[in-house]
Amino acid sequence: FIVGKMGLELAWEAIQSLADGTDHDVIEDVRKAAAGVPDVLDVHEVRARLSGPSIHVDLHAVVPPLISVSAAHHVGSCVRLAVLEAVPKVNDVVVHIEPPNTHGMSPATAVTNHEIETRIREVVHQATPEDTLLHIASLQYHYVPPRKGSEHGLSVEVAVAVPAGRTIATARKVSKGIRQALLVAEVAPDLRVIRVDVRLDLSDACTMLGDLQSNRSDKSWAI
Repeated sequence: FIVGKMGLELAWEAIQSLADGTDHDVIEDVRKAAAGVPDVLDVHEVRARLSGPSIHVDLHAVVPPLISVSAAHHVGSCVRLAVLEAVPKVNDVVVHIEPPNTHGMSPATAVTNHEIETRIREVVHQATPEDTLLHIASLQYHYVPPRKGSEHGLSVEVAVAVPAGRTIATARKVSKGIRQALLVAEVAPDLRVIRVDVRLDLSDACTMLGDLQSNRSDKSWAI
């Protein structure tokens, strides 16, 4: 009987450990350490598991939605180091990085990032005459979570190169046309662009200007 009782007690302790039955003070210390890292907006789903004398921690850290992937990864590394330094009992930390309030942000059907980017590029090209757009120099977009009184969607940043010889007024017209086209386009089912930043890429123009100056040409152009 005594042996059976001891076995049950040991089994219960093991189950408690696997079921995140670690000291609540440890979990709270982990949460505070992670929340104190810059760019961490929220910490949730903190779990701690005993493995012999070691404590393994798993947590989710929410970061700003518009930071880059590499910046978000760096935040995760900082969270891990902060927890290990603040809570000596912890031997290992797994950090899951996520943007804020992702609920309801997914389109109605499975659409890949590649398909979304392709659609955005199509809209940009369709919005500009062939003789006013050389190419899309860069394109970035971010998922914007819904806020009170606003809808979720995409924030798009696109840089376009226009041919040399175009006036500033023409370049502004191109920029305005792209912006308006993206704001009314549906890039995926139930997913629209809600913010647009269009910039002019002048690298091609500057290169051409350097060639003209080196050749002492009398030709001139303006963007």
